[in-house]
Amino acid sequence: MENVVQERKAALLIAWAILSVLAIFILLFPLVADKETVLRASPVCISKSQFNTECSFCGMTRAFIDITNGSFSAAWSLNKGSLFLYSLFLVNSILFLIFSVHRLFKILPVYSPDSPSSGRKNSLDNSRIFSTKT
Repeated sequence: MENVVQERKAALLIAWAILSVLAIFILLFPLVADKETVLRASPVCISKSQFNTECSFCGMTRAFIDITNGSFSAAWSLNKGSLFLYSLFLVNSILFLIFSVHRLFKILPVYSPDSPSSGRKNSLDNSRIFSTKT
């Protein structure tokens, strides 16, 4: 039973990592690319293109670009939920980066010139990387 719980925790961590990396990409892409490039790279809304009706995410891409550029009122007028979703992505990304750095420093071998092994451990124990025990 404990093994199943550990596997579920590991699966959730992997899913969170994938979604967090995607959120970080979504937040950073408008910073490095111009507005037209971002709009060309974004998918066209199926609801608007096929049924000529706006969905709840219509205008979100342009709103995220405006938020990245600091134009919050323009983002609010494009999509009322954009500020909330952008904030959610930003908080999640910050938490993920803090968690990742914490885990990285927890698994790295510590080098000490006074220690008997002198830090000569050449390989990391991969089970510690994917361990869900904190």
